[in-house]
Amino acid sequence: MRPVAPTTGAEASPWDTAPVMLDLIAIEGERILACNATQAAAIGCAPDQLVGAPAERFYLHDSLECLRSLAERLDPGQGEANLRLQLRRGDGQLLPVTAQVDIVLWNGKTRALRTAKAPLDPALDAAEQVERENEILRGIVSASKDALWCIEFAEPVDLTAPAPEAIRQFFENVCYWRLCNRAMARFYKLPEDMDFNDTQVRATFPRNAENEAFARLLIEHGFNIDGAPALDRRLDGVAAHVENDVRGHIADGMLHRMWGATRDLSEQKRTELALASRLDATVEVLSAVPDPILVIGREGLLEAANPAVEWRFGWTVDEVLGRPAGDLVRFPADFDPANDIGGPGVENPALEVTVRTADGQEHPCRAHLSALGEAIQDRRVVLTLRPEAMGSKAGPQRGHSGNRTAG
Repeated sequence: MRPVAPTTGAEASPWDTAPVMLDLIAIEGERILACNATQAAAIGCAPDQLVGAPAERFYLHDSLECLRSLAERLDPGQGEANLRLQLRRGDGQLLPVTAQVDIVLWNGKTRALRTAKAPLDPALDAAEQVERENEILRGIVSASKDALWCIEFAEPVDLTAPAPEAIRQFFENVCYWRLCNRAMARFYKLPEDMDFNDTQVRATFPRNAENEAFARLLIEHGFNIDGAPALDRRLDGVAAHVENDVRGHIADGMLHRMWGATRDLSEQKRTELALASRLDATVEVLSAVPDPILVIGREGLLEAANPAVEWRFGWTVDEVLGRPAGDLVRFPADFDPANDIGGPGVENPALEVTVRTADGQEHPCRAHLSALGEAIQDRRVVLTLRPEAMGSKAGPQRGHSGNRTAG
């Protein structure tokens, strides 16, 4: 598009008849020196309303700043094309345009900006808006400290199929990583010179029992779930326990892509295993203690017992759990175990109690009490019983049932 200059004469000039919007803006004073009929019509004003008017009346601030920048760095005869400017119409509506701008000498002496403009194609404007938004989103994803990812299914997964078939497709259909960020690459131990999006999905997200359960959970929740557990594999071969917040794009029952954030649960898993190991060791120790041990809960019900309760008193652990403590142990009339003992760590004096055995007999015992839980409302009482003048058992021998807790 080569803009022309305004001319005078009886006949209409190419300037006036050009199908594009044309004007001249004085660099000094920033006033409109000339404009053609096409621009006047597009803005909705008569040409004499534009000529002599300040450029800022019709050009938005950002567009005027762009023109000022060009005026500072271009010489006469130089120009730039494909600029995005915005004008304000006479009725206040905005008029986005694409422009070609160059520097000319008006009347041979006044430096001016000559602009040739066409209304911006709405489709092009929308496409550029989408690209700008995508660039912003890519920046957010890239800068995030969370491991963010997207899996695109080149072969969509049929979620209307029976669950086994849908799960098979979930793991076997062709799919790719997309938009995975550096935090994702660091978590899975990818070398710095590699892009995680170029790796195979199955290299880090293999099919195993845990991930089949993960897929089943996603299907059941329509690919809209937080904290779903999975068992992945880092690129160094180390297993990684993770949880994922997942969302999916489903159309007509077909899964096209899913995306989300991954969090590392490996340390938590190691802690859980260590605690489970400690618990197992504690249970083994309690199983070997020859003294019967009962745990009285907040409602006065028996919540736990060790095997010695069965050896000594003939009750199976299942028969004990959930019963009121008073069914087995009779405390002194003025004693309340929930309120009359010290808190955790306090050594309480031994107490004389009576225990009823499974065959209905009653035997005196010396009870040692301790507390679990700082707050009174959460306190549990641990009762260690030492029968007096009893044999190795008080009732008929029953099968060993081990340590148990209620619930």
